[in-house]
Amino acid sequence: MAFLQHLRRARLQQVAAIVLSVLTASQALARRPDRWYRMGDDPAQGTSAGLVADSGNGNTYDSIGTVGQGNLQDLEPFGAPAYVSISGNRPVAADTTNNWAIRFNGFDDLTETGDYLLGANLNIPEESAAAVSGGEPYTGITDRGYQLWFQPLSLPATGAAWILDDGEEYEFRIDSTGVIIAETRDASVTTSATAAAGAWTHVAQVRPSGNAGGSLFWVNGIAVASQTGEQRSSTTGLVIGSNAQPDGAGGTTVPGGPGNTAFFDGLVDEIDMFVLGGAFGEFDYTKDNGYFTDVFLPTQNPAYSYVDVTGPLGTADGHNDKTWVEGDINFDGSRNQADIDAFVAGWRSTNADSLVGAGPGVGDYVTLGKGDLDLDGDTDIDDFVQLRFAFAGVAVTMPTAAQLAGAVPEPSTCALMLAGGVSAWVRRRRR
Repeated sequence: MAFLQHLRRARLQQVAAIVLSVLTASQALARRPDRWYRMGDDPAQGTSAGLVADSGNGNTYDSIGTVGQGNLQDLEPFGAPAYVSISGNRPVAADTTNNWAIRFNGFDDLTETGDYLLGANLNIPEESAAAVSGGEPYTGITDRGYQLWFQPLSLPATGAAWILDDGEEYEFRIDSTGVIIAETRDASVTTSATAAAGAWTHVAQVRPSGNAGGSLFWVNGIAVASQTGEQRSSTTGLVIGSNAQPDGAGGTTVPGGPGNTAFFDGLVDEIDMFVLGGAFGEFDYTKDNGYFTDVFLPTQNPAYSYVDVTGPLGTADGHNDKTWVEGDINFDGSRNQADIDAFVAGWRSTNADSLVGAGPGVGDYVTLGKGDLDLDGDTDIDDFVQLRFAFAGVAVTMPTAAQLAGAVPEPSTCALMLAGGVSAWVRRRRR
């Protein structure tokens, strides 16, 4: 009896912690955009087809910030990166304001030059150029992320080509077969994802919540890597189209020389870099992963069709304003019995075998479609609690503790009953 009482107390404490996390998450804000490199689509750019150096002031513009306030981080071109029209082949067809991308031509052995863009890194936001200049109040802010679209036009003959390298700390590249390699600090992991020549691919790399939250990596909305979240300071810059390395004097060098394959041959578009934490809110995959919001959701139901008017800063930000309905496990735009059935079918599923790296579990739209409501990569008691919160007041038949517990040995019937009891108590308190 004493053991059972101890078990019940332990489970109740676990469920109470889950309840607190659910309530906190429901109030959380999404990412705070720090930079938006539209790669030619900023109205002030005056873009025309041709060299980046020949449009506007010669740099490609950061579209988030205010002139004169130290929070605009434009990118300077080196070699011959050029603006090209993509109006007939946009990454997100519904985003009709996106008409330009930047073409990188890899490395030219004849001239011994490669194409790339260079700017200040974001790395640790409180140490970034915008924070140091006073342009952004990033004191104490260390969490961050980026996402972008890229399209290889050819794959490197050998070695790997870098698409983005932020301070030599957060980066990714593709090898000669199109396999995507993610890197945090000096730790590289080879993912199961590939990028095909001539096709757009979306990538997101995020440090969402301190060291314990890891450094998470998604390709086309699918979680493929989870690394540890430790950080290092860096004075190396942000490089697009090649590999950034420290020059030994506090600056940045980019590898060169005949036969160099580190330079990317293809298109890059819509680089969204953002900060998280403190007053700027928390990362929310269902609101902040551009592939999920802009591509996946709109294909599931007209209720999620693409509209971009009001982003986190109150203006268009290149992402869908429509947000996922909490609990809509089958993505039909509403909460109904079909979502409950999908949850039961996905009970105890996990994506652990498809992730590489030593970081925490992380979910995506596939695991979410199996009931992984907390997006940690599996469907378990935590998600059962969230399910009951999401469906409070909705006319559905919830799974019983016996139904779920009878399918597998854990979590126990006791834990599930406690989850249901706490949820019911919260609903009574709200009345």
